[in-house]
Parts: sequence; C-alpha cells; structure tokens
Amino acid sequence: MRNSYFILMACCLLFIASCSQPSSVQTDETKTFRSDILSRYTSVKQLTILSGDTGLSFRYVMDGSDAERTAIFEETRNFFLSDPVQTKIVKQRYADKHGKRTFPYPDIEIVFMLSGKDTADYKYVSSYYGSSTDPSVIDSYRTWHYFEGNKAGVKLENSGSSH
Repeated sequence: MRNSYFILMACCLLFIASCSQPSSVQTDETKTFRSDILSRYTSVKQLTILSGDTGLSFRYVMDGSDAERTAIFEETRNFFLSDPVQTKIVKQRYADKHGKRTFPYPDIEIVFMLSGKDTADYKYVSSYYGSSTDPSVIDSYRTWHYFEGNKAGVKLENSGSSH
C-alpha cells in the first residue's frame, strides 16, 4: 500500500512538472518568421519561441549591435501583434483555452542573450492587461518595458523603442 502511494505521488509530480514546462511554438507563421530572422540577421545564432502556461517568449541568442537588437525587437513585436499570431496563438492557445481565468491572455517577453550566456542581457515585456489586479483595465500590448541586465525597467514610448 505504501509503495502505491509513492508511485501515485511520483506520477502526480511528473504530470504537474510536464504541464508547467514551456513548449516550443511550431506554427506555419512562427516557422516562417524564425527562418526569415535567422537568414537576415547573421548575428542571431538561435531563436526559440516558447509557450508557457501564462506567457509567450521569443528568445534570441546573438552577438549583434544595439541597432540590430532594436530592429529585431521591432520586427518581433510587429509579428506578435499581427492578426495571424493574435488569432492562432494568443486567442486559440490562451484566451479561448483559459477563458475562465481572471487573466487569460499571455504576457509576452522578447529576450536577448549574448552568445555563450543563458540569462537575459536585454528583455522587452508587455501584457494584454494594464493592471495586475483588475482585468477590466486593458492595454492590448501597447505598453512595453525594457530591461537591461538586472537594472530597473524603463517604459517605452508607444511609437517605438529607443534601445
């Protein structure tokens, strides 16, 4: 009986761990976007697009300049805000699937890691909601924040980035 309890607990823990692990996003749109970025920016060594339980992450490993990073951020943000991504990924994977949650839309992060590192050197983040406690305050991913290393975040202007 005691062994059965431990086996049941192990299975539950395995199930919980597998549910919370981010998974790679493989749609026609993300495959095309990834291929396009990797072919146009030789400084990008790797691009991984991950879907977690409450967020979507674009993770770049690269050696590029600030100007390249800014251009890639702008392209990634525009791609994320495009109708196909908002419909096929944001709405279907999150809003429809988790509609009973208080905040069913994913947070978004665009992360840049210098080659050879596995921590974020630069990160841009945004949310669908403008309040972490009131789902009626909707920002629709208009407000973005920029983080450099462990420094405090900086709010970006709606029209674009200066980083």
